[in-house]
Amino acid sequence: MHPTWRQRKLRQVCADHKIHLSAYSPLGGPGNSWGTTAVVENPVIQSIAIKHKATPAQVALKWGLSKGASVIVKSFKQERLKENIASINLKLDEQDLLKIDELEERKIMRGEFLVNNTTSPYKTIEDLWDDEI
Repeated sequence: MHPTWRQRKLRQVCADHKIHLSAYSPLGGPGNSWGTTAVVENPVIQSIAIKHKATPAQVALKWGLSKGASVIVKSFKQERLKENIASINLKLDEQDLLKIDELEERKIMRGEFLVNNTTSPYKTIEDLWDDEI
């Protein structure tokens, strides 16, 4: 879960059943072979960061926290660890949250290899992602 893959249906199911949601790769996995910098390089995320004198990563993390999720990020750099924890104190206003919620969604790892007409219960990519792709 991250600002460009918000997973509304999953979040609603979790809320309905009082299941706490944890966002793995809440920044989109930059630096990983499977990841992307699309979240932190998104112009809307960057403009909100500039507005609040924050980093794009802080904006993305605060968005996840504002949705009631825990956000699990990985960094070995002390400076980034401090930046990430500072996202707790960032105040995003309703306009910021609305702009993020209006971003085009993009699944980074779509999982096409899980879809087929013979051995998979998922016949289409839409089936796999409950029409959230």
